[in-house]
Amino acid sequence: MMTYKPSTSLDTRLDTPTTAELRALFNSRVIAADDPGYDKARTVFYGGSDRRPAAIVRVGDVGDVSRLVSLACETGLELAIRSGGHSYAGHSMTDGGIVLDLSGMKALEIDPDLAQAHAVLGSVHFFGENNFEEGRKEYFLALRANPPYPPVYQPYAQLLMVTGPIEEARIYMNRALELEPFYWVLHNLNAWIYYFEGKHKEAIEACHVARDLKSNYIFTNWLLFLNYAKLGDADKATEELQTIAHLNTGDDRYTDEISDASGKSGVEGLFRWLIDININRPVPAAGMNGHPFYIAWWNAILGNSEESVYWLERNMETKDKMFIYFGLIATNPDFDILRNDGRFLAIIDQIGLKPYHTRKAR
Repeated sequence: MMTYKPSTSLDTRLDTPTTAELRALFNSRVIAADDPGYDKARTVFYGGSDRRPAAIVRVGDVGDVSRLVSLACETGLELAIRSGGHSYAGHSMTDGGIVLDLSGMKALEIDPDLAQAHAVLGSVHFFGENNFEEGRKEYFLALRANPPYPPVYQPYAQLLMVTGPIEEARIYMNRALELEPFYWVLHNLNAWIYYFEGKHKEAIEACHVARDLKSNYIFTNWLLFLNYAKLGDADKATEELQTIAHLNTGDDRYTDEISDASGKSGVEGLFRWLIDININRPVPAAGMNGHPFYIAWWNAILGNSEESVYWLERNMETKDKMFIYFGLIATNPDFDILRNDGRFLAIIDQIGLKPYHTRKAR
């Protein structure tokens, strides 16, 4: 009975997936606010808590447990975990987030090889504790016990994106796609790995597959923007950034500004516009909300090493360090300009990534 609050801040969270989307994603029962059993499902043992989750997923198998935890990590949605609902403080419920309801999993099935247990424990170590080596060990045990077990390949590929080597992440990503070719999260992650590999055309293709499977995931737009920018395609990058701004604000107030920035300075102008928005006119949405890490990232892409290090240091002073992206700085090629900077190396050491910092400066 606990509530998991991802490292992403409220300003960077996505809208909660619709009930239809959740029901398409999970085999288990999804209880929404307009369902007859909603009030009963959100009632906790001790009472005194009147929290209203966006949805309650009454899971029936470990695969759906793993998918729901991954969904929370991917989207930044608050996830409450409920077993018997006996949390006196009400931690087994959430306001506006999603509840992983384990109350229906009362049967005991012995897995002699424990692949599922190792996979879940690996994710607890990795996502919950940033304990990469313990997570790696559990994922290996899961794969050894059951090599074709789909739920382990995605999180292990994500772990390898943090620690490297990216070449190994590619191997596990390809296997994950073989096992679950229609899972949109995998195609989005596939695009990220291509981005880290410098294969931007392939990343764009993967983004389009992800978008075909799930059309309203704004971080796919961000991925398209970044990859078009890397290819120097200012027109396509402009279109994606205009779409992002529209989705974030609900209107077209920034459309002309973005066009002007691109018209004056191309791709560089787009990143300068993003830096200005973040510093002077933040918008409560990912990539534009004034978070120090985003300012550091956009400056790194422009080659502004001093500005990038400055904002990374400011990021270290924040409570929410945006670890979902900040945790990738050891392997993200955009930060290669800082690899020999002592201040950057100190940050790498502080967040426990020193053993994995093997990329060379450019």
